[in-house]
Amino acid sequence: MMSQWLYHIITLVCLSGILMSAHAQTSRGYLSVSTDPPAQSVYVDSVLIGRTPVDAHILTVGHHHIRITHPHRADWYARDYQDEIVIEANETLSVVVPFSGTLHILSDPYNAQVYILEGLGTPEYFAGTTPLRLPNLGRGTYLISIRFSGYQDIVKQVVVSHAPRTLSVALTPIGLVQLNSITSVQKNSNRRFHKIIGYTTLGLGAVFTGLALHSNREGNRAYNRYLSTADPTALEQAFQSAARHDTRTTRYVIGAQLNFAATFYFFIAHVFRDGK
Repeated sequence: MMSQWLYHIITLVCLSGILMSAHAQTSRGYLSVSTDPPAQSVYVDSVLIGRTPVDAHILTVGHHHIRITHPHRADWYARDYQDEIVIEANETLSVVVPFSGTLHILSDPYNAQVYILEGLGTPEYFAGTTPLRLPNLGRGTYLISIRFSGYQDIVKQVVVSHAPRTLSVALTPIGLVQLNSITSVQKNSNRRFHKIIGYTTLGLGAVFTGLALHSNREGNRAYNRYLSTADPTALEQAFQSAARHDTRTTRYVIGAQLNFAATFYFFIAHVFRDGK
């Protein structure tokens, strides 16, 4: 009789263990979490369960609150990821969070209008006026158009990641843009003029140098005739010829020096000063 009771008790204990094990298996599920960037803290129902990536963390079946800290939570506008999740029995719920970024736009003058184009073929939309902070902006490449009445529009391409970024621009008045364009044309015209004068004086300097060398050579020949002749008439002619060539040589040298000085001023001082 005692052995039968013992048999029934053991049977009940075994059945209870089997039922409890089956109930435990049907009352739990799994949670996997990945983020970009990784190593972010994950809280479920205000309890820290680890840092991403989290793989197959066991949770009870039902509703839970999940919070994942933002990688740049020191930024006032950065927000942690939060959501309500439902865990199913023996199922794995995967949560993937690519964190968005914050774009801060500044302009001079301020109160400029900001338009954003998210991609080719998509219409632009008005985002606000500067100074403007755009929190939780999706990651990607944007075209930012900044406009202010009476100023030249500025379009910038900005790549937004999870890290905060600041775009600061200085707008240029339309009249100043036109004036700068006219000034640029005038500068280019002046540069061309200086180049022409520089090359001209360089050529004249070379010509005067050649004339000075030729006149000096002829003067030396006349002086040699003066030293080698005994005829008074030929002596006088040689002396006068040497004197004339000496005077011409001096004038040619002065002409070459003046032209080379002009070349330095127009060609080097004005052209090479601008790196062109």
